[in-house]
Parts: sequence; C-alpha cells; structure tokens
Amino acid sequence: MTSGDSKPHDKLFRRTFGNPRHAEGVFRTLLPGEVVARADWSRLKLEEGTYVDEELRQRQSDVLFSVPLGGRPALLYLLFEHQSSADPHMPLRMLRYLVRIWDRWVEAQPGRNAAALPAVIPMVLYHGDRPWTAATELRELIDLGPDVTAALEAYLPRWRILVDDLTALSEEELLGRQRLSTMAKLAQALLRSMRHEQVVRLLARLLDLMRELEREPAGLSDFRTLIYYVWEAGPPTEWSEVEAFMQANMGEKAGIEVRSIADVYRAQGWAKGREEGREEGREEGREEGREEGQLEAARHAVLAVFEARGLRVPDAVRDRITSCGDLGMLAIWLKRAVDVALAAEVFDQ
Repeated sequence: MTSGDSKPHDKLFRRTFGNPRHAEGVFRTLLPGEVVARADWSRLKLEEGTYVDEELRQRQSDVLFSVPLGGRPALLYLLFEHQSSADPHMPLRMLRYLVRIWDRWVEAQPGRNAAALPAVIPMVLYHGDRPWTAATELRELIDLGPDVTAALEAYLPRWRILVDDLTALSEEELLGRQRLSTMAKLAQALLRSMRHEQVVRLLARLLDLMRELEREPAGLSDFRTLIYYVWEAGPPTEWSEVEAFMQANMGEKAGIEVRSIADVYRAQGWAKGREEGREEGREEGREEGREEGQLEAARHAVLAVFEARGLRVPDAVRDRITSCGDLGMLAIWLKRAVDVALAAEVFDQ
C-alpha cells in the first residue's frame, strides 16, 4: 500500500464502525454521561449516505447513525480522518457536512416541511502521525480580535466537535476502554499503531484480544475484516510472517480464515505477475512452480474455502472451477468465496 492509499483504512472503518454493535461503544465513550443516559441505544440505526466532499474521500470517511435522545430524534455523525495531520479547518468542513445532513433530513420529511430539525452531534476519529492540535470549535477560526463585545458574540456560531484522538492515547489506555467492543478495540489499535511498527510485533500484543474475538458469536466475520486490513495496509514483505504467526497462535477456524485470505493474495500476485510480465512476478512463478501448478493451487484454494465454510459445491460449480485456466478470474472467485452464501454466487458479476 502506498502512503496515500486510504482504501484499507476506509474499509476497516466502515465495516467496524458502520456496525451498531461496535459504533455504540465509541459513542458511549465520547459523549457526555447525560447524553449517554438519555439515548435509547436499543434503537441505534445506521443511516444511508455519505456527506464528505467528493475531493476529500481519499482521506475522510463517515457514518451517520440515528438514535432517540430524550424521546426525540437525534443523529450521531462520526467522521474518520485518515491523514497524517489534523485539518486546520475541520470545524468549518464539519459545518458543511452538518448542513447537508439537515438538508437531507428536511427533504425526507412528508411534504418537505420539517418544522424542527434533529440534533446532530459531530465527532471525529483521528489517527495521524501527531496528536490533534487543530481547532475543535468554529469560533476559533473566526478572526475578530480580543475586544469582541458580548453583543457581537451573540451572532457568532459557538459549537464544537468531539475529537477521538487515537494518536494521543497510549495502547494501554485505548485497550482499557471498557465500553468498546473487542472488535472496536482491535480496529482502533491497528489504525493507531500498524503503520509505525512491525506487524507481527503488534499482533503479538493483541493476541489475547484476537482470541477473545474468535470466541464471540460474530467473531470470525469480524476477524476476517481485521486480517484483510492487515494484508492490505501492511507491507507484503511481512505477509508470510503474519500468516505463520496466526496459524501458530490462533484457533482452527481463525487459522482457516487466515489461510484463505493468504491464498486470495497469492492468487492475485500470480495473476498480476503474469499480466504485467514483471521480473518479480516471474520469480514468484518459478518459486510456486510452472503456470499449471499455479492454476491448480488457485483452483484448490477456491474449493478449500468452500470446504472450510461448510458450503455444498454442486458438480457444475466444481467443474467450472477445476477447468478454469485464468488466474485472474480464479483470484476473483477466491476473494468472493470468503463471503458468498452459496458456492455458485462466486460467478456473479
């Protein structure tokens, strides 16, 4: 991954904090106790859409939740800032996003005539190279000098954003947050630290939490999200070491997930090497065997994922996979095989 590629961070953020099970803990951690007590968390709901400026979607992601607050509708807006330093105009940018949220709310009301607007509470999740030092209140950005009168103050917007600065937290403080789910702790720990140190060393410190996650009802699905992030955001030179560490230290089901994901990326590497004709692709091909050996391994990997997940493989599906001679297509099927409900769905466009 290049330093400017935000896609792995974006996927991890959305798959984790777009889930009410994990987002609730973040909100309970950041919001004042009185607000937490008044919210009906059993009705926390993810709302559709994004409000980020299109040109900024490479370094910002967002999720919007609705929740009754004191019996009235309220919205919780969480913006993920995945760049190396804080945006100095974040309160102004956030104001634009909030106006879009209210505009969409009004448009969605019957007759487009909403008399009252819901409260929107803005929050930022930040994991830059340095702690957040930028403004958190819109008033800080308005240049009026030191002698502003009370009469003028009445006309100035005074609201602030809540910033969850992962960079300013120690790992012990982050993992000690009692209200966060296991998955939320792991996701935040990886976002905070993975780009700064050896991946296996970090995973070793998080091993107990990962084992705890594996035992949870939806743990394997969450674990898969984490491993995809490690593979996509971490350096390829460490993939083999990560795979070996996981296989040696996690349970059987988690080990199958790791092996399946590793097979996806190996197959993609084979296809890329063949398509581009690059020297490293040719070298990898020599190490894995001749092209037919690569094809056979990729076919076996797709079927192995189905077997590990307990999916029935009809003869027609098996025949199509075992007769496929396109490494690129096998790589696509292998990636889909991790999530599909039916084996035949790997062929869907």
